[in-house]
Amino acid sequence: MSQNVTYDDRDPILDYSGDWFRTGTWNATSVDETGTLASSSVTSGVNVTFVFPTPATAFYYFGIPRCCGGEYLICIDCDPNNPQYITIDGVNTSDNGQNPPIVLFSKTFDVPGVHEVILANEPDLRFGGNSQITLDKFELTVPDADAVTTTTATPLSSSAPLSTGATLPVAGSSSSSSSPLAPILGGVLGGLVLLLIILGIWFLLRRRSRRPAYNAEQAPDHQEQHLWQNTSRFTVSTNPATMFSTTTSAPSRRELDAGRIDDYSSPDDTLPPEYGQVFSPADSAPPLPGPSSNEMPRALSKSRR
Repeated sequence: MSQNVTYDDRDPILDYSGDWFRTGTWNATSVDETGTLASSSVTSGVNVTFVFPTPATAFYYFGIPRCCGGEYLICIDCDPNNPQYITIDGVNTSDNGQNPPIVLFSKTFDVPGVHEVILANEPDLRFGGNSQITLDKFELTVPDADAVTTTTATPLSSSAPLSTGATLPVAGSSSSSSSPLAPILGGVLGGLVLLLIILGIWFLLRRRSRRPAYNAEQAPDHQEQHLWQNTSRFTVSTNPATMFSTTTSAPSRRELDAGRIDDYSSPDDTLPPEYGQVFSPADSAPPLPGPSSNEMPRALSKSRR
């Protein structure tokens, strides 16, 4: 499928050069139609350049034939070193000025593409060099976007008349298309990052919930409990086979107060003598028996030893 797109003579996409009359109109009473018209009777340096704004498969130039001279030159994708011009005969000797514009030139292309067209006025030697060029519109046949396979041709600067240039990038070509792969990859990576964050938070919460609760009765003093867990003693064995090996003994136990001890003795139990019974006055104490005369030498000898 395709459609025709019109670019009027007053469309800003057209690049005029030379002396043009661009406010003219035409009135075809025979078909009851009117429209705008650009024209020029100058035969030197008068041209218009049209670069396709979209790929097209066909090109049409509409103008009104003149009665008394009309010879034009057209060039499509001209090589500036070897331009190939095509002559257009724009003469209709029976023209009375009331006829509508017609197709004066057309060209089709094998594949859709962007091209440059240069249309210029040329002296018509059949009428003494007189020639009047007219332009009503350019028309392109544009295929649907789904069926476009384009070729490109880009013009040179419009300041050089009847010249062509290098290629331009074409809208809708494969080089300008963007792949949807990047947004898909971005979404997948974002989902993976979010999943890893959720798993990390779940792991930390689960690990924290498994820690044993602190019991104040079992460890009244945090510092002492720490010392109890980390203090060790080294013992040296007196056995010759193992005297140079060290073993770690069990940590010392903390001594605790057992509390008050109740007196369960009965009144009849024997008690130690009172102070007065041991240390009584000298006058009331009975005389202590002394050693006998036979035991004195033996006692002295023991003391000397």
